Amino acid sequence: MRYFYREIVKENGLILRGVLNTPEDFDENKKYPVMVSFHGLLDDRNGINYMSIQEAKYLTSGNILVYRFDFSAAGESDGAIFDLTLSRLIEEGRLIYDHVIKDSFVDKENIYLRAHSIGSSAAVSLAYEKNPRGLILYAPVVDFTSKTNTFMKTLEKVNEDKSLVEKSLDLGGMRLSTKILEDGKNLNILDLASKYQGQVIIFRGDRDKLISKDHTKDLTNAFKNASYVELSGTGHNFTSENLRLEMFDRTFRFILGSKK
Repeated sequence: MRYFYREIVKENGLILRGVLNTPEDFDENKKYPVMVSFHGLLDDRNGINYMSIQEAKYLTSGNILVYRFDFSAAGESDGAIFDLTLSRLIEEGRLIYDHVIKDSFVDKENIYLRAHSIGSSAAVSLAYEKNPRGLILYAPVVDFTSKTNTFMKTLEKVNEDKSLVEKSLDLGGMRLSTKILEDGKNLNILDLASKYQGQVIIFRGDRDKLISKDHTKDLTNAFKNASYVELSGTGHNFTSENLRLEMFDRTFRFILGSKK
């Protein structure tokens, strides 16, 4: 697998840093199907336990290009996690997508958005706008109400604590503002999902304690053409080599099976 490092400069001057992964015999004069990867919270373009690198190696061996960028404040990108909002994720996802389609070797009829956890919120929100060929969602977090999302329930408690001047939560050494809670409530992602016509595949581990099966099913049913895959014996970050390989293989076959 080859690495081509990329940078996107935002209007405020902050830089998003990422990488394009290609097969070893990559030819710029050919057209390739592409997967654009969005990571989750407290994650980066490499993935939890290097999941996204593993996946890129798997897919590029089958002649699929993979773009992996760090959102602001993650990995090597500029910015602060304190200012993270869903609106910012969507804006940066849009910048990444627009960056990808400028490359001449990208088959623009066969672009797939793959997202993990909260990155799925950006992917679903952009799907209707950008109309990628397909969506691949790993443990999607798309509900920002405290009714179904345990993390949002924690943020809600912080928001309601009158003794706190700064409404934020320390996430293992990085502080996140509760602004993401209010911002997320303003977007109905299930409604946006219903407007997307492309094919979708959704994966969830049966031991996922962050998102419920019921809510994941609600998201699946909101799409016009979606299938749901539940993996037995793993949680939100798919920390099982065999199950990851199964997921990568299903993703690979999903791309090959749905591309024009």
